[in-house]
Amino acid sequence: MAAEVLAQEIRATLERASVSGARLVGVAADGASFGFDDDALEDAIDLAVSFVSAGHAPLRVGIGRGDLAPVREPSSFDAFAVGSAAARATALARVGGDGEVLVDLEIPEARSGGLLSLGKRVASLHDLAGAHVGSRFRAIVLDHREPFRREGGASVERIQTPRVIGREASLAMVDAVMPGGLAVVRAMPGVGGTRFLEELQSRASRALFVEPVGCSVEPLGALRAALARNEHRRERTSTVDDALAALLSGQGVDVPAASDLLNAWLEVAGHDAHDERSWVLVDDASLVDRATLEAIGHAASVPDTRIAVVVRVDEGDVLPPALAQLVVEAEVTLRPLAPHEGAAVVEEACGPGVAPEVVRRWTRRGGGIPLAILESLRHGLALGDLAVRTGEGGRTVIVPRSKTSGRGRTLGPRGWIARRATALGVDRPEDRLLLSLSCLAGSNVERVRLEQAASEHLDVSPPAVDASIARLVREALLVEHAGTLSPSSRTLRDTVLESLDEGTRKALHAAYAAVVARTSHGLDLAEGAHHAALAGDHLGAAALAGRAAERCRRVGLTEWASSLLAFARAEGGDVAPFPTTPSPAPRPSMPSPAPEVAPPSITPEPPTVAQLDRDGPVSRTLPDVAPRSRTIPEPSRAEPSRPEASRPAPRSSAEARMTLGVTHLSTGQIAALPAPPPVLIPEIVMPVIVEELESDVLEEEPPSTLGNDEAASVRDGLRQLGDAARKALATADLQGLDAALSAIEVVGGSRNALTRLRGLSAVARGKVDEGLSLLRRARAQATTDAELARDALAHAVALDVAGLRDDAILEAMTALAIERKSGGPDQPARRVLARLVGAP
Repeated sequence: MAAEVLAQEIRATLERASVSGARLVGVAADGASFGFDDDALEDAIDLAVSFVSAGHAPLRVGIGRGDLAPVREPSSFDAFAVGSAAARATALARVGGDGEVLVDLEIPEARSGGLLSLGKRVASLHDLAGAHVGSRFRAIVLDHREPFRREGGASVERIQTPRVIGREASLAMVDAVMPGGLAVVRAMPGVGGTRFLEELQSRASRALFVEPVGCSVEPLGALRAALARNEHRRERTSTVDDALAALLSGQGVDVPAASDLLNAWLEVAGHDAHDERSWVLVDDASLVDRATLEAIGHAASVPDTRIAVVVRVDEGDVLPPALAQLVVEAEVTLRPLAPHEGAAVVEEACGPGVAPEVVRRWTRRGGGIPLAILESLRHGLALGDLAVRTGEGGRTVIVPRSKTSGRGRTLGPRGWIARRATALGVDRPEDRLLLSLSCLAGSNVERVRLEQAASEHLDVSPPAVDASIARLVREALLVEHAGTLSPSSRTLRDTVLESLDEGTRKALHAAYAAVVARTSHGLDLAEGAHHAALAGDHLGAAALAGRAAERCRRVGLTEWASSLLAFARAEGGDVAPFPTTPSPAPRPSMPSPAPEVAPPSITPEPPTVAQLDRDGPVSRTLPDVAPRSRTIPEPSRAEPSRPEASRPAPRSSAEARMTLGVTHLSTGQIAALPAPPPVLIPEIVMPVIVEELESDVLEEEPPSTLGNDEAASVRDGLRQLGDAARKALATADLQGLDAALSAIEVVGGSRNALTRLRGLSAVARGKVDEGLSLLRRARAQATTDAELARDALAHAVALDVAGLRDDAILEAMTALAIERKSGGPDQPARRVLARLVGAP
């Protein structure tokens, strides 16, 4: 180009570069070189893009990576230098086309796919005379209109849910089912079974859509969630308001009452004159809790019912036995789509502005499976194979980013989801964490619980949690409805969970179990027990299962109460998780046998809740339990009876909490654990901790929902548990301490105190890093000066064990200052401080 034009371009670039951190490091006859720090890639990309976008002449830009050595000491903006970085950048600029930006593949973001590419090139280094010296290297051609992959993620929300395509014959068969009949829809994952049921729902004048909730452990959980999504219709069920309120609050009802409630909810008044049927559509029926399925089966089999039931199951699944009394009037199997039907899915998902190349290539990439087609489109937008451009008339169109985009292999939905999730973990780790937590918690989980688990137990700030959830919903990885979150598909959930390592999985289970334990008072306590068991907190799982069993007993779900109690009574060192996928029965028409459980070595049956009430909280110990099967005993298929009038009246909620909390502390489970390791906390400091322990675990104010008697019962129980914890710590019984802390958490002790004491327990076991992390979290949770002083004192003890004596002294001095400022007793802090500084 002409010298004057080049000089003009360089002068304009110097002005832009002067505010971007760039420094002019060289000028040649055909261009200029600029240097950036190694962590200033975005500034370099922005400058390069401005160079090719705003110039008046066609320019070529190369971005290389390497060393730069100054020719002279930099004194101003110009700091001339030589080195491999300048040489590689110059070589790239020479092989680039007009208006192109080439980026060295030695730059990590280019190598990992963080920068969007229009293709690749090969360049060669030259000596000072311009001769080729044989060193070749590769680069990408940057898409300077959309250089960063993360910017492409915002386009994922352009993908719309298409209409149901190629299923009209199957829809007509199902639509012919009469009241009291059953239609079975078989569909492999990803082929469109859920979308099929949604289409049926949209065509019906009255329909209830039922799907699994959580991990399908809560009895009647799926029915509760389905009715909660339609709570605005409550005025139509005024005759069953009490049962509805009990179910929606999570307290539950028995199965016959749930059946009556379902019939009342789906009453035919107001239906289309041409269709008086009420539809119950059950998605993933093999994973829906059995209590819900029994309620649906009973409601659809009563005389003069208007309910027709449609269930979706996988191709090889057996029809759930709870629905076996219904007559199967239609059975359809959904298959992958034909090529022209797959092309229609792409066109509807992308909208009118989609290039023919996209339709052709991405139809093939999905292999005729609707979910695979949609996920491959989202993958293409998120990772850069697809680009959104402005076409004629200002209309946006979706086009392949390069000539080779979309020419790869055909994958199923799991493959495309796994690729997108892997990239998500690289780009935004907090998003991957929230997605994993949501998948682990299950479907239709309260958003507030996920937020609390992430912010309180996984060290993600609340603003970051909100931003992550918003992005995950926008990118169709999560679905939000009426305050609940669900993975966008079961396939996505399974794919994400399979990719988790054991440590991450346990941490997520523990975080969610802790939130359920603190916030739940209903049947979904069973969900908390499930997660606690999978996290390895066997005593906590047993306590939560016991609380859930008590709730089941109160409402007449006696079989489920027995199952939960059998789980709660399991030996502490080998608590098995709840099965999330029920074992299919040999034949649909036969009762589903309960899994075998080895009988106890002393008593033939596990104790019932009534025996719990009679025996009292502390006086007895339970018999040893022989090795059991790996599954929780399922209730038998016999329909649960309503509560008998002769049954003893239930105890108050506070008494039940105390019975379960203290009982599990004295079950003999601790004795079955290995002998405790040496305690690392100095013996002279232990009395200080023990001295403060009893008052530390008591709540200053009882829960507002408790009456005076119940509040007193809670205080008495906490005092007993505090005494047990104090004795365990004083005698270095760390297993006993952990058992006491689990029971205190069940009953309702101070969260700050529990975090602090668990931190001290970890330090005493030698897990110093884990203990310090818990103690720092306790300090962040403190709301009063007394809590802050205790947290600082415990932190001082842990720092001393970690060998950080100076830091420990500062923390002890902080605790002393806080105690004196607030007027509290300063003897504990003085004693610890005296020991740390070596005073007598």
